[in-house]
Amino acid sequence: MTTITITLFLLIVLAALLYGLVRSLIQSWLDYRLRVTFLERTEKDPDVLRPLLDNETALARWVNPPRPVNRQDYALTGLFLGLLGAVGIVCGFLMGGDRTALGVYLGGVACMVLGLLLALFGLLLRSMRKSPTTPAQRKP
Repeated sequence: MTTITITLFLLIVLAALLYGLVRSLIQSWLDYRLRVTFLERTEKDPDVLRPLLDNETALARWVNPPRPVNRQDYALTGLFLGLLGAVGIVCGFLMGGDRTALGVYLGGVACMVLGLLLALFGLLLRSMRKSPTTPAQRKP
């Protein structure tokens, strides 16, 4: 493979990863904002809930939606990427001082940094997907 082909493949993979991250972030942010807005409006005027209370299954689905099974868990993916980076760093360090060892070491560092960022992003998404709780519902 030529360098251009490898670079093109890497750019396509990075674009797909970026698309997935942005899509998940926007979807989680919209869900979070809708829930907070709904809770704020029902706090101001509880009569808004009367039509929804007649249909309890719709309300239960909206408050606690079923999680899709095929959704990507970015925190877990970031953790595995970080572990892969740590293995690359150790292997590159143990291989010695030639160019291959340096490539393995730098690739491990890159995986470690990307894994850390992806895991932090996944934790942010997890906190945004939780249903907002009132202070009375929080455990002390």
